[in-house]
Amino acid sequence: MKKRLGFTTRFVVLVSVLLLAVNAALGFVLLTQSKNSLRSLINSHMIELARTASAMLDGDALGALKEEDADSQTVKNIVSTLNKIRENNSIVYIYIVRAEGDSRFVFTVDPDPEDPAAFGEEIVYTDALYMASRGEAAIDMSASEDRWGSLYSAFCPIYNSAGEISSVVGVDFSADWYNEQISRYSVTILIITGVSLIGGCLIVLLITAGFRKKYKLLSTELTDLSKDFEDLAEEIAASPGYDACLTTSSDAAAARTAAPVGDSERSSLMIEELERKVSGMQNGLRTYIEYVHALAYTDPMTGVGSRVGYIELVDRLSEKIKEGGACFAIALFDANGLKEANDNFGHEIGDAMLIDTANVLMTVFPKDRIFRIGGDEFIVVLENETLEEMQKKAETFGKMLEEYNSGLPDSALKLSSAGGAAAYDPALDVDFKSVFKRADEEMYRCKAEYYKRFGDRRKHRDETS
Repeated sequence: MKKRLGFTTRFVVLVSVLLLAVNAALGFVLLTQSKNSLRSLINSHMIELARTASAMLDGDALGALKEEDADSQTVKNIVSTLNKIRENNSIVYIYIVRAEGDSRFVFTVDPDPEDPAAFGEEIVYTDALYMASRGEAAIDMSASEDRWGSLYSAFCPIYNSAGEISSVVGVDFSADWYNEQISRYSVTILIITGVSLIGGCLIVLLITAGFRKKYKLLSTELTDLSKDFEDLAEEIAASPGYDACLTTSSDAAAARTAAPVGDSERSSLMIEELERKVSGMQNGLRTYIEYVHALAYTDPMTGVGSRVGYIELVDRLSEKIKEGGACFAIALFDANGLKEANDNFGHEIGDAMLIDTANVLMTVFPKDRIFRIGGDEFIVVLENETLEEMQKKAETFGKMLEEYNSGLPDSALKLSSAGGAAAYDPALDVDFKSVFKRADEEMYRCKAEYYKRFGDRRKHRDETS
């Protein structure tokens, strides 16, 4: 009898050691993946804010700015737009710069209320700033130092009506804030891994010692650790449904009090309880990482898909085109009259009109197939859809806008959208861009008809976006 118990104990200890190794490896993998995912998320958010600011600014006006224009209404409007973006996000600074040669850049507009840069003051050169001056939105992968502190910066080009880059908009995030976001979630994962390892070590000691008192103490400690993790994750995540992913020890407690059991059965129940708790913590962490990851794919203003999700979908469709299995249709929609609404009623009204346009789009098209790809431009991408079906849905969207407008007292605030549709045709299209171009050309014909009736107040838009 003694030999059998000794063998069982050794077997359980071996299994426990293996579980410890697996939990340690899983914790390391989760730590690495989550740090990379969070870095990608934060970087995408910074570039998206720079693109949003670029789409809201007038490249012609910025290109013509001179030092004596500092108190003009044009500069005041630009400053108002920049401040609104800064106040609604975690941006430390937002500003406009202009290239003076290949590697020298100077400030033209800096709305910082405490220590603004002077017009023409040189800004610290970075690779991301140079890339933006050449037409590609970019972010610095390391912090730069200047008189405003240690900052991570993202830059995006601003185009004028001739399609030329007139200026560059920059957004700065505090290096301390950036690093805190990364370390904050890393600490959470380390806590989970530590809980798993500590719990596993305690259970191995308990099995080898075989004392009932230590088992009860371990159960209490595991319950407290599990509760501490729930509280920590709730404070960090604050996301609906996250607590449901965390398990408790109620089932295990019921198992302990159900009936007297032997030492071997008690050890087995104890291991099962630990596995349930660790599994619940890991599932909760995965749910939270998925939640954070989803934020990168949602446009913060309108709630439809973001440019990040759109680019990934284009990449998938491009692969299908290469493989010869693509079948899709797209529709572009550009909201009319937003600049006039912003100028006459303020950007709050313009933003509300943009949000309402997105809401109407979501009544006609699936939400996960609508993307905001510019300041006032949306694209819908439907797979296994013909051009005729897409055009029919676009007509329905137009009717829904008319129905929405019928309840508005002010005609100046009524929603209007220019649209264009195209479907992939293997005989015409070699890539996604060619499909986009045909839809874009049709949308601009529709846009031109609109402004023939109401006056051309369009701002230039980058047609390659």
